[in-house]
Amino acid sequence: MNSDRKIDFFIVGAQKAGTTSLYDYMAQHRDLFLPSSKDFYAFNDDPVYGVTGSRLLSYYRKYRGEPLVGGSNVQIMRFPDAVRNLHHYNPRTKLIILLRNPVDRAYSAFWMMRNLGLEPCDTFEAALAQDGARGARGDFRENAELRYLEPGYYDQQIDFIHGLFDNGSIYIGLFDDFVRQPERITREILDWLGADTSELAIDFSKRSNEASRPRLMMLQRLIRSQNRLKRLYRSTMPLAVQDRVNATVMSKLQESNRVPFEYPPMAAETRSRLVDHFLPHNERLSELIDQDLGHWL
Repeated sequence: MNSDRKIDFFIVGAQKAGTTSLYDYMAQHRDLFLPSSKDFYAFNDDPVYGVTGSRLLSYYRKYRGEPLVGGSNVQIMRFPDAVRNLHHYNPRTKLIILLRNPVDRAYSAFWMMRNLGLEPCDTFEAALAQDGARGARGDFRENAELRYLEPGYYDQQIDFIHGLFDNGSIYIGLFDDFVRQPERITREILDWLGADTSELAIDFSKRSNEASRPRLMMLQRLIRSQNRLKRLYRSTMPLAVQDRVNATVMSKLQESNRVPFEYPPMAAETRSRLVDHFLPHNERLSELIDQDLGHWL
């Protein structure tokens, strides 16, 4: 794909809201090209994930002229600079958003980060107590991966997106509907994009990114660590090689180190506190997207 061929649509959020399953379903459609790497940080302009136009194109090396080209980064919606960068890249890009009850999303994200070896706190409550301090430090990686409250302020995020993108180019769905009827929601999105849905040769039986834990936490932390050797590797190794290694060796190593995991129920007191915390955001969101969110209690 050359620089003149722009990305037609992007899944921009939210994290832990079914976007990986949606991405995997859509990638099976013959009219769509989606990179093998989901959630590449092409529009987040920062020291850790900042990428050039050449790296963006590197994800599309295998493009063979499919009518629709897509991508995904569930952190875009959260960061105004990333939204601006995407709009600057292609103001006609269509945005796909799935939203999950922010209380459940936060708890699911905590256990994901805990099991990735990134969350140092032993309990969800301890991590919540650190949330504000983590945001104040200004570290992008920490802000993107280890905050649990601010990512659920969907009203603020969608309000900002509405200020840049035409409302007709934004699809907003709910995680609950997608879990119950993945085929219906996927077909709805494909129709909205203009893809042929007369015959959907898509396997909807698989659920992606399900909860898991590492067999060996030491190995998981080694895979995810940001040490001097890894920074040297990133600065000297060609981007195509890095992407190939990440998509093959590293991803397979990480997958082989995982076993199914069912996290414990959230403490009732914590859930009640978070329901109250998110209530004004959910009420405003309900007005913005014209959907009843009363079940988010």
